[in-house]
Amino acid sequence: KVGRRWVKFGTKKWKKLYGERIDAMLQALSGPKKERAVIWMGPIAFKGKRSEKRGPVVNALMRQRVKAFGGPVFFVDGYKKTLTNKGRPIRTFKHPKSKKSIPARSKDNIHLSTQAVHWLVANPILDILDRCFPPKTPKS
Repeated sequence: KVGRRWVKFGTKKWKKLYGERIDAMLQALSGPKKERAVIWMGPIAFKGKRSEKRGPVVNALMRQRVKAFGGPVFFVDGYKKTLTNKGRPIRTFKHPKSKKSIPARSKDNIHLSTQAVHWLVANPILDILDRCFPPKTPKS
């Protein structure tokens, strides 16, 4: 929205404005000299014509702006992690410790279940954080 007018989704003007807002958020989070690390997670995929049309556009723009920003900024592709091989929003996922399929969504079929958040979102973020610290050395 600019002033009192909505900018049409997906247009060049919308992409420019949304990209500028992403850049401003990255700048605020990383600090004036890009001294703070930022982990930016893209949107998750969920059912619905509007979501399935807009999600990839928003995700791609976020990924692009994070990559262009430079500095210690990392992008976690929540959208890709919540799609099936056929490009549809996941309903279940394989639990990495048991290989059993479990529900990926809460009762509203939009939000991720606690297990899905843990295995599809939190663990990739923890992997990024782990790379930010020196390796642990065993105590003698």
